Parts: sequence; C-alpha cells; structure tokens
Amino acid sequence: MPKAHPLYSSRGLFLHIPILEYEELGYLLEQQMDKEFYIPSVQQIEEICGIGYAASSLAYKKLENFFLRKMDMTYEHAVTWCLQVWANSYEGESPAEVMNKMSEAGIAFECEKQMNEFAGLLMDAHNDTRMKENRGHTPNELTRKEKI
Repeated sequence: MPKAHPLYSSRGLFLHIPILEYEELGYLLEQQMDKEFYIPSVQQIEEICGIGYAASSLAYKKLENFFLRKMDMTYEHAVTWCLQVWANSYEGESPAEVMNKMSEAGIAFECEKQMNEFAGLLMDAHNDTRMKENRGHTPNELTRKEKI
C-alpha cells in the first residue's frame, strides 16, 4: 500500500514505503539471477547489527590495522572508514568510490606505495563483503563455487 493509503491491523499501522525504485529492483533481480540465498549465523548477524560490518573478518582486521598504523587514524576514525568500505561494497559500489570519498574528506596518502597497499587491502575487504546483489554471498565465495 502506498503512503497515502495505509492499512490498519489489530497490531497497528502497516505502511508500505518502497526502498528501491522500479529500475533498481530490476537491476538487483538481474544481478541476483539464480544465486542461492546465504543464511548468516547468529554471530554474523549480531556482529553486523552491533558493529556495522564484519569486523572479525581477516580482510577487515587488516584494513582497520592499516588505518590505525599507516594512516595514523584514531580507532573511531578507522572503524568509521571500515564501515564505509563495508556499506559501499554491500551496496554494490566500486572500491574506487571509497577512494573518492576519502579524497573528498581530505584524507591523503603519504606516497604511492601507501596508496597501492591501501588499494590491495580495499579490494580484499570488498571481495570479503556480503553483498545484496549476491544474495549475501561474498565475491570470494562465489569465485570458489565457480571453480568447483
């Protein structure tokens, strides 16, 4: 039901607010194709809901460590950028978008070597992120399944 015509039940108001526009839904369904749904564990759900990203993942631990040690960020700042990487990847955006957002935020790399190291860690984190277009699977998991 659209916002203008809500439904009422014994438990209260039911209101339908579309999250995806029609074109976005079509694209998402096309990307998901016939992939199986990933069913997360209770621990994974709690981690994503509590922290906001897969902080226990080795790829995200390395990324967080890079932000702390190589970029000299505070813990809160490092976690914020890890969350940004996760959200960006989950939504299906390219890793380059994170680099653009960092640039817009005035975060600069000391040298090309540092930027290349970050790019590698960013790609590792991206490929280890559960994505909605993959029905919750990571790109790494899908690649392994294809090889089998």
